[in-house]
Amino acid sequence: MLAGARMSLDWDRIRGSVVGIRAGASNGTGWLAAENVLVTNVHVIGYAEEAIVLTERGDEIPTRVVFVDTRLDVALLAPTRALRCAPLPIAERGAEVGDVVYAIGHPLGLSFTVTRGIVSATNRIVEGVPYVQTDAALNPGNSGGPLIDERGRAVGMSTWIRRGAHNLGFAVPVSSFLRLIDEHAVAADLASRRATYRCKTCDTPYDVGDERCLSCGAALPFTAGRSVVLYARRYVEAERIVTRLISQMGYVPTRVWVDRGKWRLPQANGEVWIDIDDDGEYVSFAARIAKLPKHGHEAFYRFLLTFNDQASGACRSALVGDVVVLSHVEPTAFMSEAAVGVELGRLLDLSVQLRDILQRTFGAAPAPDEEEP
Repeated sequence: MLAGARMSLDWDRIRGSVVGIRAGASNGTGWLAAENVLVTNVHVIGYAEEAIVLTERGDEIPTRVVFVDTRLDVALLAPTRALRCAPLPIAERGAEVGDVVYAIGHPLGLSFTVTRGIVSATNRIVEGVPYVQTDAALNPGNSGGPLIDERGRAVGMSTWIRRGAHNLGFAVPVSSFLRLIDEHAVAADLASRRATYRCKTCDTPYDVGDERCLSCGAALPFTAGRSVVLYARRYVEAERIVTRLISQMGYVPTRVWVDRGKWRLPQANGEVWIDIDDDGEYVSFAARIAKLPKHGHEAFYRFLLTFNDQASGACRSALVGDVVVLSHVEPTAFMSEAAVGVELGRLLDLSVQLRDILQRTFGAAPAPDEEEP
């Protein structure tokens, strides 16, 4: 049955319609739903204004984020040039219990992966949103990919999985956002538009720099991620302090947000990562300094050890792979905004000094900035 079902599908056409999405440090999947409209999850792109689309042909195409529905976790993107593929057909009727479906995406960096399953439920309500439940295996990177039926038509978009459960995935039914696709498919100059964001509580447009909706007062999310795990109070307090510090440094927290409890701050000569651990017990600040030089390793190591002993204070330098990282870890139990601000400032100052010494004295190359420390 499986072989016969696959033979009835035009996989070459489907491959062309499903793309990889890269926005900052986040990666996921998207698909062409209309000639000029790509669909993916909000939690794949965060609050990025632009994303890079990776096609099956190997093209990298810049796209603009043009609409965001945080309640449904649906984002619409407009490519700046044609993708040279046909839009994925959309099913006229929704999925039904027992239907065979295929989840397509780029999980864990593996391009164009297909998993097969059946529809277990069609109206599973979570936080007021109806989902299609399927046992097709989903993994990180599948987010935003289409869920298609045996005729190659999109019936949903893979969105989240239940933690700790085996093959328990959820997709937003296409019927929930088909109107949005149709409206944007006929819009003129779509790729030049600024993204619209709407509060998931009252549907009022909001600015990405706002912490709360100006209309209803609801807290605005960094992403549309499902609150499957209740966050500890200390985590919430740590996040509050960190976002205020980021604002004081001149950044909009949502613009430099990477993932839950994680931010990346671009600097003139490097970058700083801020990371709250899952339990909210620690906040770490890390600056990528330089790559290990090709020669003179013994003197290089001796200097780093001496630097830790005499100059770095609470900040510590270490090799992570072949990259020198300067970091500071702050317990959240007694964390104060003033104290963290002082240590973050010290880390920034030391990172400039250390980067200059390692590059001038030891010939260390600049650290790559595209990976998380």
